[in-house]
Amino acid sequence: VMLFVNKIAEITHRHVVDSGGHPNKNIGDAFLLVWKLKSGKNTNSSGDLQRTLFDSSLKCMQKVIEDVRNVGNLGSFLKEKKSDISPPWA
Repeated sequence: VMLFVNKIAEITHRHVVDSGGHPNKNIGDAFLLVWKLKSGKNTNSSGDLQRTLFDSSLKCMQKVIEDVRNVGNLGSFLKEKKSDISPPWA
């Protein structure tokens, strides 16, 4: 399980940082990812900044999902039916 979570974390952190975001916290299988809205004198409007920020974060998550699906054994793990995966205590 840790290999699975670590690979997801590696992919997620890479794309978040590349898109201008910040991986903030990892709690088990959940990630807190932050994109900070920047303001400055060279900006058109806060609406344009928000739209750019939202687009950047959405494209980032699309890349994360695509990479997770394309990773060899990780992709095959995700395609398995849940009923085929036996819990570790069984």
